[in-house]
Order: sequence, then structure tokens, then C-alpha cells
Amino acid sequence: MAANGDTFSTVARPLVESGAPPYLLTALSLLALRPFSPAYPTTFPRRPILYTSIAFWTFGGIMATTGYPVDGAMTVTSWCVLYQAVNGGRRALTPLLKGGRVGPVVVAVGNLGVGAVEGWYWWNTRRWEEEKGEEEGKRARGVLGGW
Repeated sequence: MAANGDTFSTVARPLVESGAPPYLLTALSLLALRPFSPAYPTTFPRRPILYTSIAFWTFGGIMATTGYPVDGAMTVTSWCVLYQAVNGGRRALTPLLKGGRVGPVVVAVGNLGVGAVEGWYWWNTRRWEEEKGEEEGKRARGVLGGW
């Protein structure tokens, strides 16, 4: 096994750059909570926060798949933290304790996992440094002036 988190880096980095985690979290939220159902329980996460979070998770996945994985990771991480702060505790456990419904707990745990992986990617990616050889490539294409 590789040291210094290299194993996690080789697994998580391509996964985050593919945009799959936010898409999976969106699908999990829609399947586990069924927010469009007329019989949506009032103890479940509030619909406006859920809809907004789903929209931004999807937007973060789109950003990752179109070539901006760092920006997408930050968008997904921030909305995972917001969702967890608003709906993570009482709104996840109350339906489980009162009616045995596991949907909100599953979404909260998935949210923690996706937020952790996307946050790790954002924290460990240096976006302010150019890739090695990128300046030479820009100079060759005529994007940068030079001597």
C-alpha cells in the first residue's frame, strides 16, 4: 500500500474529476426521499433546501465533467456542508426514530461521504500553480508573448 495518502489519491482523484459523486448523491436523494411525492413527510428535510442542494450538487458535477473539477468540488463541498448543517441532525434522525424510515439517514451519510471526498480533492489540489510544461505549451500556441 502506498504511503502518504497516495492510494486515496489514485482512487478519489479520478472519481471526483469524473463528476460521479455529486450525480450519485443527487440520484440517492431523489430515490431515498422521493421529494416530489404528495405524501412527503414533514419530518423529512425541507423541500426548498433539498431542491436547492440537489441543483447545486448537479451543477458541481457538471462543472467537474466540463473541465473545472476544482470549482465543482468546492461547490459540492459547500452545499454538502450547508445541507448537513440544516438537515443533518434532527431531520435525519427523527424519521428513523419515529417511523423507521432510513431515507434521510442514508442521504445524510452519503452527503458526509461525498462532502469529505470532494473537500479532500479541493483541499489537496493546487489550482494557483500552472501545470508543468503548460507555459511552454501556451507559448508554442502563441497565447503568451515571448522573446
